[in-house]
Amino acid sequence: MSARLLPQALSICLLLLSLAHAEPPKEAAFKYLSPDEAIAKMKSPEGFVVNAFAAEPDCQQPFAFTFDERGRVWLCENLNYETRRSDLYNLGPQGRIVILTDTDGDGEMDERKVFKDKIMFPTGIALGHGGVWVGSPPNLLFIPDRNRDD
Repeated sequence: MSARLLPQALSICLLLLSLAHAEPPKEAAFKYLSPDEAIAKMKSPEGFVVNAFAAEPDCQQPFAFTFDERGRVWLCENLNYETRRSDLYNLGPQGRIVILTDTDGDGEMDERKVFKDKIMFPTGIALGHGGVWVGSPPNLLFIPDRNRDD
């Protein structure tokens, strides 16, 4: 074997050896539950009912929420919380504020509206003073909505 091919052959051997000794992926320490499975495991006081108002894919990576006077849920979806410091994939701000509404009064969300997108790392939300306050560390953002047209 020529001296030129030796480093390449060694690299291939090392790669094959590392794959041969790799451990299989470990099982999760707990079982991920569907919304219905999670509700079935909950205990609530007599006279109370637990139901899933919203679940994936209607809400993705929820981080914080609040309610408005119309009973709607305003939700921070923090879609790039894992990569916010490095922006590893150069995606830019991926967070958003969505409004979830139960239009027919059955206790389940049936309308979803994106209020604002392209927010970097939304971690908190409050409504008031004619708009929406969003914690986006190290910033506190104010998004006006004086005419309440969302």
